[in-house]
Amino acid sequence: MRVRNPSYLLVLAALLFTQPVLAQTGPILPLDSPSLWNLNALLARGWMDEFNSGIYPVSELGYLEALSRISDTDPLSNQIAEEAKSHLFKSTDLQSGHWGIRVSPAFTGSTQKNLNHIRYDADPTPDWFTRLGYESWFTIGNWTAALGFRHDRYYDRDPESMDTAHRWATRPENAYVAYTGSVAQFSIGRVRQHWGGYQQPGLVLSDNPRPMDHISLRIGSKKLSIQSSLSELDSITGDGRFTGVAGDDSVSSGSERRYLAAHRLTIQKESWTLGLMHSILYSGRNSGLSLRYANPFQIAFMSVDERPKNEENNGLLGAFFSRQSGRTLMQIQVALDDFDILAGEEPPSLAGTFHLYRAQIAPRLDLYSETTLVTARTYNSEQTEGKYVYLKRGMGTQYSDFISSALGLNWFHSSGLVFTPAVQFLLQGEQHMLKPFPKNEEADALLDGVIERTIRPSIGVRGTVGKGIQIHGQVGGNIVTNANHLEGEADFYMTGFLSIGYRFMWRGAF
Repeated sequence: MRVRNPSYLLVLAALLFTQPVLAQTGPILPLDSPSLWNLNALLARGWMDEFNSGIYPVSELGYLEALSRISDTDPLSNQIAEEAKSHLFKSTDLQSGHWGIRVSPAFTGSTQKNLNHIRYDADPTPDWFTRLGYESWFTIGNWTAALGFRHDRYYDRDPESMDTAHRWATRPENAYVAYTGSVAQFSIGRVRQHWGGYQQPGLVLSDNPRPMDHISLRIGSKKLSIQSSLSELDSITGDGRFTGVAGDDSVSSGSERRYLAAHRLTIQKESWTLGLMHSILYSGRNSGLSLRYANPFQIAFMSVDERPKNEENNGLLGAFFSRQSGRTLMQIQVALDDFDILAGEEPPSLAGTFHLYRAQIAPRLDLYSETTLVTARTYNSEQTEGKYVYLKRGMGTQYSDFISSALGLNWFHSSGLVFTPAVQFLLQGEQHMLKPFPKNEEADALLDGVIERTIRPSIGVRGTVGKGIQIHGQVGGNIVTNANHLEGEADFYMTGFLSIGYRFMWRGAF
């Protein structure tokens, strides 16, 4: 099909003539930084609007400068900002000609190996995990180079993923080279990416998988921009197995290389953001950098099956909307994997999230509500290599065929700690994206088979104690019916975790 659309020219012209992005040199702020823990509370209060676009990671200098603009006339927001800034370098230490080192050791104890505690574990075994993050970087002009490592014992104990670390449970992370200009930003390396609301599922590209090797390019302004990311995934063996070491296992069966190209057009004003996204997971024995899929204006659903078709591929479309008004933050995201318009025989494959955050329903008290829905076939594919996973972790959500929701409160104590009483609900069907793709008559569109139901009341705590001790924990009780998808099976058990960490920082000029 030949498509001519002059609107592309209008978008390109707008990118060239809108106000430029303010160049923010310096390091990338890791997505698991404690400085981000209370970002939604600040967004709902009308601060930090430049970080309401749902594109992460962000520049540490840009984030610090936004925190510094919060007014002293808002005492709680100022308290949150000061606590966040305690985890960051000073702005003068993030300028060109400086270097920095940050070391973050942590210890986590959990009642089960799976750290997603609302999920039923038929044989929960308590465990503990050590973690050590190392970041070092230096800046020259508009360039930043970073060398980072992460030691994490959870990498070799995660029951839902393959081990990503080979020696000493350590792998390079937060390792990259980045350029930041007035209208363009570029990076190549390995950091966490997330296209969605903070602490919400990113349905097209999320931080759920381990950080992936990728090239990222952003061009435009705060009002209008294009973001592109090309990631290298784990290869699959020629006989259709995810082993994580397909190169070693390819002697007898060969292997196929897998890549993910994702693009997002973002339009943003002070109070709202609209993002349009598409991605293509493509694979083949000789796959590599694809000019077709690297082009952000090569729309996914028009490109996946047109000739020449040189690789197997699986496309995904998505949209993100965010609005801040008064003291309320609303975020909606949808993703469409497949929709049978002509025959009407195949159930739709889609996902959606809704997040509402209401600040200050009482002094120092915020309310939040969230819901996520993923149908049975979403992120799955008839071709095994097209499954939307990286080392068996989902690049959108970790699961499919479920509906989950939560209602909770954030109580900001004067000590800086945040206490979060909440109740979560989960309906989980029997389908999973790693199972063989079901034929039309073999599975319902949503909540297939015996539905496992879970209610989990809990209370959590997070924050900084003393001079840099970071605490994050939660304890709750799981009330499960149809446990492990067995009709009439019921269970109740307590689950929880506690993580304690610290951070050391050194900086200097050269």
